[in-house]
Amino acid sequence: MNEIKLTLKRLQKIQPGQKILYHQGLLMLDRKLAQTWRDEKNVQVIDDLGCLAWDMFERGLVTLIQERQADDTFKYIAIGKGKIRK
Repeated sequence: MNEIKLTLKRLQKIQPGQKILYHQGLLMLDRKLAQTWRDEKNVQVIDDLGCLAWDMFERGLVTLIQERQADDTFKYIAIGKGKIRK
């Protein structure tokens, strides 16, 4: 199992206060436009990570932050908040 899939599993089990780096790069580009230079399976998993992180944010489970590393590179971090809101 590759590192991206492990990150997906870790994000699904995030605990309150826990920080998880779920992507490094340009997420929008890597999710949608990078299919010509990434294998298709990894592009789908990166897209799944982005969708999961956003869904968890909308449900109040995580706070999402970005840290600029360079002009074209960000760290995308999820911070666990607490219980699932139904």
